Amino acid sequence: MSERRVKILQLMRRQTRVKAGQLSGRLAAIKDQEYQEFDLADRVRQMRDHARLGATSIGHGGDLTWATFVGKTLTEQLGASHARSAELQRERTALEAELSKVMTRDKSLRDTQEEALRSVKSLRAELEERRDTPPAPRPPGSG
Repeated sequence: MSERRVKILQLMRRQTRVKAGQLSGRLAAIKDQEYQEFDLADRVRQMRDHARLGATSIGHGGDLTWATFVGKTLTEQLGASHARSAELQRERTALEAELSKVMTRDKSLRDTQEEALRSVKSLRAELEERRDTPPAPRPPGSG
């Protein structure tokens, strides 16, 4: 293998590591969004439960209608939050799979690069050895 191929493999590995870094950053952002969605869902669930408790102690008809409206709205918001969480989870799973592929490619490139480097070093050593050894004497009358 040539030194040019080693250089190309280095560049390919660099691109792979950059892509892995970008994917890791996106993955961290999605995890943050998942935490925020979980927190939001927990708060909405608490508010809905609180509204249900308040509806049982209401004495006026209008207050009951208001509490029912608030409860339904919070339930809808909770459903939307669950849908967003599910979408984020699908996106995170896809990103993790892509990151795994990129890391596998990086490992393969690294192994190939190491093999290429060993090959180049071996060829260099062989050339040095040939250069350092004197040529074999020619038999008389051969030239």
